[in-house]
Amino acid sequence: MENISWTILKCCSSSWLRAGRVLEATKKIGSIFNQKGKESIVKKKSIVLLGDSYISPLLINTLIRERVPAHAQSNRLKEELGRYYPDLILLDEDKAANILAESGSLVCANSDLALLTMRDILNGPFEIDVIDSFKDKSDSGINLSKALADSDKRGDKRGDEKARIQDKDFACDAYINVDGEPVVLGIYEHPVLGKDDSRDIVYFTSSEVMKKMLPRMKDALRKMSSSQLDLRNIPLHAKFRLQKNHLLIIDVKLRRFGSFSLSDLLFFAFGVNPYKQYFRGLKPDWASALSLAGDDIFFRVLSRLTAEVPANRKPDHVEYADTFQNIVGYCKLDPDRYPAFSIAFGRTDNLEDVRKYLSMNFGDFLT
Repeated sequence: MENISWTILKCCSSSWLRAGRVLEATKKIGSIFNQKGKESIVKKKSIVLLGDSYISPLLINTLIRERVPAHAQSNRLKEELGRYYPDLILLDEDKAANILAESGSLVCANSDLALLTMRDILNGPFEIDVIDSFKDKSDSGINLSKALADSDKRGDKRGDEKARIQDKDFACDAYINVDGEPVVLGIYEHPVLGKDDSRDIVYFTSSEVMKKMLPRMKDALRKMSSSQLDLRNIPLHAKFRLQKNHLLIIDVKLRRFGSFSLSDLLFFAFGVNPYKQYFRGLKPDWASALSLAGDDIFFRVLSRLTAEVPANRKPDHVEYADTFQNIVGYCKLDPDRYPAFSIAFGRTDNLEDVRKYLSMNFGDFLT
């Protein structure tokens, strides 16, 4: 853990990142990291379930600032969190179960695995409500098509190659509020190399993406939440495909946002902290946020490795960081523990600066 989140928190001012490479957005996120916890204005009972998977630095520091308690999946993780974050409120299983069982409580997790561990803690129907709200026997594990009026079926996975290449994939972080209304926290476009490419290496967002997709995402989520599912007080990460002008559901993950700091991209691009928005019950002021972002493209790159890293090879972070014209945030990962050596956030006015990472061999930066 020390090689992951704790290094990440120092990434905004790391000496190994060359002077002038970290821009104003990184300084902004760094100011959050340096602030102590204070009196929370979160009004509802809230909890975050933390598993041994990657933990977003924005998430963990929001917990400290907002005084939202957390439950650690393992004793090892609990010890590490307590050691490095003494201001973080950590609950035992009994106290965590009490919050989870309370009607209307706000629950978020850093991974699906963290949610699954609650099966050992909870009894009764609430267990299903937390974990299995959307599950059926379909190949995607989600049955939401009936809630979307854009199409009466999911995307045709057998569609011809030419049509698939012309399709565009999107992801959305949002939450359904206490009144059952969706609150969109951010939308990302997910570029791929071809029909068989489903890697999570690159996502990007911009004012243009938000303006184009925000009304459609709101509409799709509204129909979903107003269906028989009756969702309330719940965060989600949804994947869609824009196919022949139809917005088709691909997958929905409940009780969490995008993984590997994808939702942190919203902070760099628009100054939106999705965790803070959810726990406080806020809605982004998109008119203001998009005007501040201008016309630039903001993107996140996960430097995935395709093979195990030999013990005598280490990533050259400086060389890799220099592939970005404007790098606004950089987080080192331990490739012995994760399938990547970094998470990088960039800013550009040229989409080709984003797409080049789809064909990049990240193993070339191991020395």
